[in-house]
Amino acid sequence: MIRSEEFDVEPDLPPGEPNAAYIERSEGERNEGELSESELSGGELSEFEASVLELERAWWHHGKTRDQAIRRVMKMSPLKYHLLLTHLLDSERLWRADPVLVDRLRRLRDERLDERRGTVQ
Repeated sequence: MIRSEEFDVEPDLPPGEPNAAYIERSEGERNEGELSESELSGGELSEFEASVLELERAWWHHGKTRDQAIRRVMKMSPLKYHLLLTHLLDSERLWRADPVLVDRLRRLRDERLDERRGTVQ
C-alpha cells in the first residue's frame, strides 16, 4: 500500500501564484522535482518511483478518477504528477522494474503527443 505522507512534496499553490520550485536555475543546478541523469538511469528504484508504478498499476483502488487517486495518494496536483511521470517514463531503471506497464504508458503518452501534433496515423 502506498503511504503518501512519506513523500516530501510541496502543497499545490492557488492558480496565478508563482511557484518558486520552477524558477530558472544556473547551469549545474536543477529545479525541484526535476530528475537528474543518475536518477533516470541504472540502480534501484526510489520510493517515489516505486509508488508511481504502484499507482499506475491500480489507481482505481484509490479513487473514482485517476486525478482523484493522484491527489489522494501522491499528495500533488495531477499536472505536477504527469510532468514527473513523463520524465520518469524515459528511465531505463523504471522500464526494467516493470517493462509491460512502462511500455503501455510510453505508448499512451506518444499517442497523445501525436494527437496533439496532428500526426495521428
